[in-house]
Amino acid sequence: MKIRLWIQLKAWQKDKLVVDTVLSVKSRVIATLQGKRWQKAYIKVNYGRGIYNDGEYTTLRELKKALSAFVEKPTRGYLMGA
Repeated sequence: MKIRLWIQLKAWQKDKLVVDTVLSVKSRVIATLQGKRWQKAYIKVNYGRGIYNDGEYTTLRELKKALSAFVEKPTRGYLMGA
């Protein structure tokens, strides 16, 4: 069974929401953030059936690391019981 991921992305600059979107491709999340000024970002990776990983980050490096862990195949397999 192929799992369709949905990645919710929100980012703030001085308590103002500057990004609020849902994407399905990891590289688009990174590209979206690289093109904006932000101080805090929130990502939520939804695997379906109410299962998700999420977190709040203050650096792009932290966010990339977490996002990579959230979307890697072993994580998806474990979460979906494969």
